[in-house]
Amino acid sequence: MRLKNVSVITYMIIWGTYVILRILSVAPIVEPKIYPDSGTYLTIASQPFFSADFWGAGTPIITPLVYKLLGGNTQGIVLFQSIFSILAWTILAVAAARSVRTPRLKPLAFCTILLFSLSGEIMLWDGVVLSESISGSLSALFIAAWFWFLEEHNWDWGKAAIVMGVGGLWMLTRDTNALLVLGVAGVLLGLSIVKLADKRYLYIGIFFLAVFALGIGSASSGGRWISPNLNIMSRRILTNPEYIEFYQQNGMPVTPEVLALAGAKARPVDAGFSDDPALDEFHQWHAENGRSVYLKFLLLKPVDTLLSPIQNISTMVYTEPLFLYAPRGFRSLLPYPVDQIAFFQTWNPLTAWILGFSVVIGLTFAIWSKDRKWAVPLVMLLLVYPHLLTIWHIANPEALEFRHAYQFNVHLRTYVWIALILAIDDFSALVISRHISSIRKLHRGFVWGGLFIVIASLVVDFILPGHDTFSIGYAQGFGLVSGLLLICFGLRLRQNWQ
Repeated sequence: MRLKNVSVITYMIIWGTYVILRILSVAPIVEPKIYPDSGTYLTIASQPFFSADFWGAGTPIITPLVYKLLGGNTQGIVLFQSIFSILAWTILAVAAARSVRTPRLKPLAFCTILLFSLSGEIMLWDGVVLSESISGSLSALFIAAWFWFLEEHNWDWGKAAIVMGVGGLWMLTRDTNALLVLGVAGVLLGLSIVKLADKRYLYIGIFFLAVFALGIGSASSGGRWISPNLNIMSRRILTNPEYIEFYQQNGMPVTPEVLALAGAKARPVDAGFSDDPALDEFHQWHAENGRSVYLKFLLLKPVDTLLSPIQNISTMVYTEPLFLYAPRGFRSLLPYPVDQIAFFQTWNPLTAWILGFSVVIGLTFAIWSKDRKWAVPLVMLLLVYPHLLTIWHIANPEALEFRHAYQFNVHLRTYVWIALILAIDDFSALVISRHISSIRKLHRGFVWGGLFIVIASLVVDFILPGHDTFSIGYAQGFGLVSGLLLICFGLRLRQNWQ
């Protein structure tokens, strides 16, 4: 009993320190940061609750709804976002600690998640009147809800309802979140159909499909796809003669005025580039056919579609520019090197190796332990690339390297930390039990994982040809060395336990 009390006191001290650091980071904010999109959220929030202008406007509904409940008070919004973020990441930290079997590692799991959420990239959004803070907090709650739901093998409708509720709210916060959870629904439906999971998971999958349909309907009625799609056209279509020809064959009027839009910025206010009457025919065509032709373009250009996000991965995961959004007075209290480690900011060979290592070790221990808790990081891993694909091809390319890729970066880094936490826990349990037959099987994961990294290093030239901001040669060398080390470790592990 005494040990339990000491443990509780330790957790309370850690959590109290965490809360103090969060408060000290946000308290000095002089005033909330307001952007053009902030005005859109606040304007929608000011509309009558039972009006089409509120429910069918140009943004997903959750952020304006929260702002409306707070009376549109920007100081109140900062306070709410800060408290909500603290609670959400605390709940995820508790869920991660509960999922760990080794008692001495539970505080480590708890601290790791809290340290991650102390990153400046996460905390700065609490003082910004945009959807990023609420979306990031809901993503943490969504992962925690799944951990809680999978703790027991018996089906619990109450926990299932919480998973569906949190997932639904997260889907209706950003359109790309809805597409990500659509992937979760697909996994659940697939596992249920082939009878690898309880058939009642069908209900969760069907619920997510229904919320996705609701979100798509809202996006269509509000026309919020138009401005991002126009910016994609100006940045990626109108700058490529081959793509222009494809669009022309599909009815797009190609005039000097349209071609002059290459690199221009669409205005969300009037969902267009300018008031030039010469562009009326183009805007009419885009309103009627722009989305369907773009979907056709993505399907008929599979190589470009699948590789372009990877070819621009360094832009997508580079997060240092996020601090340009920080409100005046905000400061991250973590030392810069610690902040970089907690939310590894720059895409480099070390970052790539950490991600590859987390994938290898995660899959290895998931196969070995067959523990239900591994379903959470494995599904997260399965959806990393679809999430990247979605962000790149659907999100507005304006400031893509800044806030529009933020949710993907939270997803990616949360997966890495959770996978490493669970892997360390399983490895500790394995060493303690010294289960020889399991160790013999475990070595295969390292060998195959090392082979995967070696092969990936050899073909990276074909995936990232002529990339300017990524040291391919350095990455290849680093990948080859680390892959060979994993192979050697696996073979050594097998030899020691023959």
